[in-house]
Amino acid sequence: MASSLVRHIDAKNRVIGKDNSTLFTHEAVSKLVSANELVGFNHPAVALRKTAVLAVGGYRQAFWPAEDLDLWNRLLENGYKILVQPEYLLDYRMHGRSASISGARLTRTKVRYLKECMICRRSGKAEPDWDSFLATLRCAPLLNRLNMERKDLAKILYKAAVLHYAQREYARLLFKLRIAILLQPRQILGQVISKTAIGRQTGAF
Repeated sequence: MASSLVRHIDAKNRVIGKDNSTLFTHEAVSKLVSANELVGFNHPAVALRKTAVLAVGGYRQAFWPAEDLDLWNRLLENGYKILVQPEYLLDYRMHGRSASISGARLTRTKVRYLKECMICRRSGKAEPDWDSFLATLRCAPLLNRLNMERKDLAKILYKAAVLHYAQREYARLLFKLRIAILLQPRQILGQVISKTAIGRQTGAF
């Protein structure tokens, strides 16, 4: 499987973000696999070998809307090679119906679920079902759950703020960006600085 770098654009074709993947070598991918970290790629830019996808069972609906991430990591576990081409070959338009925005909270929970399943598989254990995983989350200590919600909400609000920028809804942008920064200041401010630099380079800002 191969993917590429992706630019995020708005309705006016302004670049409002860029992919930051560095998975251009087999060594970089293997490092994440060895650390039991999820390996992710831009789905719209992916080219797949059909026989490999079918051999590992294809997309699994139970992991929607992160079924692509589940597939990439199962391919790696079965010895298939995956790389990102270090070129910007796709412009991905952000809009109000983007799955990455509308299903953000569910997506983040499903990503946690598929990572737990991945770790279980690699340690020779059976994958938990979705209901069992949710029950485990509910039984976690309150502070752990609150911290998880804080980080998730910060990332969701930041993505929403980027969408508001694309639609030139500046009041909504500032409102959601302010809350995101309060919830997770270091990470969100780092992303804002990065996107501002991209905007200056491309003339978007």
